[in-house]
Amino acid sequence: MKRLCIAGVVILALLAGSEGLARLFLGPPDPVRPERIDWACRRDPLLGFTFVPGAVGPGGPGANSINSMGFRGPEIPLEKAPGVYRILCVGDSVTNGVNVHNDTTYPGILQRLFAADPVADKRVEVVNAGVPGYLSDHQRYRMEHDFARLAPDCIVFLMGEADVTASLLTNETWQAIGRPRPMTVPWLEAPWLQRLAAHSTVARRLRDKLENGIIDRRLEKTADQDMTETLTRAIALYKTNMDAMLADCRARGIQAVIVNYPWNFSDKVGRGDNYNELKTLIKPFEFNLFWQAAPLLAKANRELAAAWQIPLIDPQPAIYALADRRAVYDDFSHPNKKGNFLLACAIASALRADVFKSPDPGRKVPYDLVADCLLN
Repeated sequence: MKRLCIAGVVILALLAGSEGLARLFLGPPDPVRPERIDWACRRDPLLGFTFVPGAVGPGGPGANSINSMGFRGPEIPLEKAPGVYRILCVGDSVTNGVNVHNDTTYPGILQRLFAADPVADKRVEVVNAGVPGYLSDHQRYRMEHDFARLAPDCIVFLMGEADVTASLLTNETWQAIGRPRPMTVPWLEAPWLQRLAAHSTVARRLRDKLENGIIDRRLEKTADQDMTETLTRAIALYKTNMDAMLADCRARGIQAVIVNYPWNFSDKVGRGDNYNELKTLIKPFEFNLFWQAAPLLAKANRELAAAWQIPLIDPQPAIYALADRRAVYDDFSHPNKKGNFLLACAIASALRADVFKSPDPGRKVPYDLVADCLLN
């Protein structure tokens, strides 16, 4: 009995020590999670997370910063100055430009293009409203609560990839807005285990690791499956949210524009041919999902643009024309400086022609911008 007691005490001490070390290096358990997630983001009960106004990240305010209104980039006045035409770029991590500096995101380059080659008597002001990981659900909420205060003249929507991803993967941000978890491990959702994970960092980490391992194995099995049914549901929800936002734009007199998602592969060639190029950048099941989603999302955007009679910008032909698409991407979906330059030029040209009705779409690109994006 004495030995059992000693063994019990030792085991409890080891467990307590493990929990203490886990909290020290991995953070506290769920009920007391810190509000701040990283330099840019904090937790939010409605959206899962939001940007921290005034946050400054690596490289300083010129490289990575959130302005006082909660948008990436330099400060902007709430009230538009006379003669200002304000463009709001709405999207996920591609619009936000997670892997480039403020002024080499596509909205940042768009601002520089219009500054170098103004449109008639308008002074164009571009606002980067992209947030990594945000679904169309998030943007619909922001449309109703945040965007109107900026009184934008034009909103450029470039979205869809996050909605597609949400059809297979999920996280607490998506759950915060009511999106169901597409894959679960029921026995790991047992109330007693949830309570234990809520009060123990070790238990939470072990539970999460086990759940992720099981779900990863399930996801691997989808690498060669037909995902049409899953994607149809995801894109139908995307269209519902887009319809609501486009109706809001119409009611407020805001010009809306849709940009097709710029995929780092071609839906014109076979799965195997594409994946051979990307296999070091992306998991097979992710590529299978995106490869099948690309034409479905493009079709949805064409239908939305036709129904609302608004411009549709498709940067994909310019990407297909490249000898090596990987030269303009840092990974399987995020453009680098060159890719953002290509995207911004395509959007600027289309805006001049279809929105500003310019007889000359304009190709005046300042040398310093070319040097910054293409040569450095």
